[in-house]
Amino acid sequence: YKGQLDPIGPFSWLDLDGRRWTERDFRGKVLIVQQWAAWCGPCIAEFPEVQKLYEETKGRQDVVVLSMNLDANPGLIGPYMAEKGFTFPVLPALALVDKLGLELSLPRNWIAGPDGKLMWEQHGFSIGEPPSEWLRKRALELLGTAAVAK
Repeated sequence: YKGQLDPIGPFSWLDLDGRRWTERDFRGKVLIVQQWAAWCGPCIAEFPEVQKLYEETKGRQDVVVLSMNLDANPGLIGPYMAEKGFTFPVLPALALVDKLGLELSLPRNWIAGPDGKLMWEQHGFSIGEPPSEWLRKRALELLGTAAVAK
């Protein structure tokens, strides 16, 4: 992520459910992204909070919650998500991250505003602080800021 969505340029990618995502899906919306891999324990620890954010915002037209999986075997992602009951969108994104030149760090979360500018970013995990303290609360706080800025 280069601080703004526009420099990423055009792309088209399928999520696990077969939905095609393009850069147009994010324009004018707050974008909340979690970058993860199944072997990353701290990433998995964030899933309940990502799911809560997804549930709380899925009816809104001004917010997108999306995750980007970086596992080399994307065939394992869907069964894992189904088994755990997680329904937020997942892009099998190892090749996409490489194509877009995004930094490979896990876990990694970012929130971009409706203008495509980076509002918040977090690399790695926070020792001693549960994800609900720094992921979901920060996202909800920034959603309030974005709503005021409209």
